[in-house]
Amino acid sequence: MAMLRPCIFLLLFWCSGCFFGEVERGSTLTGADPWVMGHGGSGFATIDNHWPDNSELSIERAIDVLGADGVEVDVQLTADSVLVLYHDVRLESQTDCRACLYEHLWADLRDCRYRGNFAVNVAQSEGIWTLEALVANFASRAVPPRIFIDMTLPAACSVDVDTGEFFSIFARRLVQRIRDYDAADWIWIQLGRLDRLEWLQALAPELQLAWLGPLSADRLAVAATKGLWGVAEANDRVEKMEVEEAHRLGLGVIVYEVKIREGMLRAVAKGADAIETENIPLLHSILD
Repeated sequence: MAMLRPCIFLLLFWCSGCFFGEVERGSTLTGADPWVMGHGGSGFATIDNHWPDNSELSIERAIDVLGADGVEVDVQLTADSVLVLYHDVRLESQTDCRACLYEHLWADLRDCRYRGNFAVNVAQSEGIWTLEALVANFASRAVPPRIFIDMTLPAACSVDVDTGEFFSIFARRLVQRIRDYDAADWIWIQLGRLDRLEWLQALAPELQLAWLGPLSADRLAVAATKGLWGVAEANDRVEKMEVEEAHRLGLGVIVYEVKIREGMLRAVAKGADAIETENIPLLHSILD
């Protein structure tokens, strides 16, 4: 009997979804299933996930191996105005390089390698990927995956920067890259400041823009009036009635910080249109 206990435990773990019954599904804006979006690719690097977030292997694994509909990525601007994928403001938090990313030329960053726990370091030698390489990679596909871009500004770094001027350069370069590959139909930009969303919208009306922050009635009304694609907020801070109001106004809803089964079930029940998750296979198992 003792020998059977591990087998029973493994069976229960493997079939954990078998005992929860039918999944409650809210209505998305289009009536289809929500998009499964990998956070930073296949999720943040852990002992089970050896691929650093925002790296080429992590993003390709999310799309080609795990079957995500798309990925959320963090984009930053180097000192010579190259758009690169990287989450943190400082390089030493995730790589073997140092200082703030935007202080470096792209040539300086080519040799930086991601570093993490022992398993991550042994399994990979990934470097920082450029946004152009990502877009060029997927633009050639018959159906490109969806890409959600978070624009990361250097406000947290010690060096003084005119963030208004920096944003202008950043935004113009980003729009240029999207237009170079005719990618406006499958790239979204998420920002928390309405004035910057309006600036982007005036520069490139074809962009799909999502306003980060609370889904209050006033903000939803403004987003709809401004002609934004939609809104984005942490899953735990979104109520079903707010999603329904967003949909009534024609707005899409993105939820993020969705890591465990309970959060995924809540996101699906609310009718979120896109769910950014650390666990793509688990979310697929709930939707299938």
